[in-house]
Amino acid sequence: MFRLSPPRKVSWFAALVFLVVGVVAYMGYLPFLSGWAFWLVVISAVWLLLATLLNNL
Repeated sequence: MFRLSPPRKVSWFAALVFLVVGVVAYMGYLPFLSGWAFWLVVISAVWLLLATLLNNL
C-alpha cells in the first residue's frame, strides 16, 4: 500500500529536538514554551511519520 523509507538523519534529529524540547517544556524547565509542549510533541510525531512516508524528507 505505502512504500516506506527510513527517515534521513536530519529529519530524525529534528523530530528528536522537537520531542525533547516538548518534554522539557512540559516539565517546566522552559516556562515560555510550556503552553506549546503538547503541540511540540505532536509536531515531532507527525514529522517522523511524514519522513517515513515520503522519500526525500
